[in-house]
Amino acid sequence: MEMGMGMGMGMGTEMEMATETEMATGDGDGDGDGNGDGDGDGDGDADVCEAAPNDTTCITCTKQACCPELEACFADVACTCAFQCLALGGNALTCQSDCNANNDVSNDALTCGQDNCLAQCV
Repeated sequence: MEMGMGMGMGMGTEMEMATETEMATGDGDGDGDGNGDGDGDGDGDADVCEAAPNDTTCITCTKQACCPELEACFADVACTCAFQCLALGGNALTCQSDCNANNDVSNDALTCGQDNCLAQCV
């Protein structure tokens, strides 16, 4: 047990040093320039409203029309699950049910998407 812990600690130290070095090289502006900055909120994720290469016309429309609702959605685990299900081609109500996303945040995102992007999402 001690041997395993010692080996792990040595590896951890090297990894910690690499992480510190990597952190020191990023400019932290969140501009997505390849420095690992993410969106500037510290979580390393890209902005949820930015276009992604695999976005469908439905997802593109929803990102453009419902950005505030999607930002709130991505802060909620169940809503994020439902959105990812939709992005993979799932049915809105089925995704919402399967992810147990029957809450105000999910309802707001779904309603916004239906109100603004119904033609692109059917």
